[in-house]
Amino acid sequence: MPPNSKSVRLLMLGDTGHFNLPIRQLIARESQRAPYKRPDAICLLGDNFYPGGVTRQGMRNFLETFKPLADVPRLMILGNHDYCHNARVFLNSPHWTMPDYSYALDVGPVSLIMIDTVQIEPNWSTGKGGSGHPGDPWTTPGRVRDATGLPQPKLHDRELGRLRAFLHPRKHKFTIVCGHYPLVSNGLYNISAKLRQAILPLLDEFKANAYVCGHEHSLEHTALQLPSGHMCDHFISGASSEARSATIRRHPGWVYAGLGSLAVETTDNKVKFMFSDAAGRKLNDVVRPLQQE
Repeated sequence: MPPNSKSVRLLMLGDTGHFNLPIRQLIARESQRAPYKRPDAICLLGDNFYPGGVTRQGMRNFLETFKPLADVPRLMILGNHDYCHNARVFLNSPHWTMPDYSYALDVGPVSLIMIDTVQIEPNWSTGKGGSGHPGDPWTTPGRVRDATGLPQPKLHDRELGRLRAFLHPRKHKFTIVCGHYPLVSNGLYNISAKLRQAILPLLDEFKANAYVCGHEHSLEHTALQLPSGHMCDHFISGASSEARSATIRRHPGWVYAGLGSLAVETTDNKVKFMFSDAAGRKLNDVVRPLQQE
């Protein structure tokens, strides 16, 4: 990982698990950047393997897709599809970084906190889901219990305790929390209030700068004004390998219904969040100061 003084570039990619042409072209394009402009890390925001869990063919597709950037660390968290079959295999793999279901690390001047929103709220949508049938993409409490050995209420408390512990020493650093499920969305899903009520107070208390997620197959930015007056940027980057053409406007902010990606760059005491379409063309930028008060 780069030292704190070095400018960094992070790719934030959710829902990559189709390993199809759009994600392969994105990785190939990033590999062709000048060495000092190549990514320092790739954050994989869940639903890393479709339709559900790691298979031999899926692993071959994964390695082939990311081969052009094989030397770039891949920081992984799990999504609902990843829990559909033996989620334990994701832990401590030589092919990506995931020492636990949630963890934290610093990449240059940015602190990344990788959390498992599935363990916090498995049936997160207000719609019905979680039948538990094979291939069902909805993650049930039972599937989470099988992967962790703990009932979901205990996992809920444990994961929120970990998030607090990760945030506390980073209160004066530029901190990005990464999860799979959105906290707000203008996409297909109507977000459960339980997930927001669990996570937003901690983002507010410790003044986290951004929350980045996937799940919705769209690109979105919403500036969340939290009760203390703190503003936390909420980004969705779930259109790496699949996009939906429809959005449902629930919150103010920017939305793009199409394939694309999100990159984060630090330079000149600024942090820039950059959305691009499937061809690498700029869609939208959000710039924030790097230095914290």
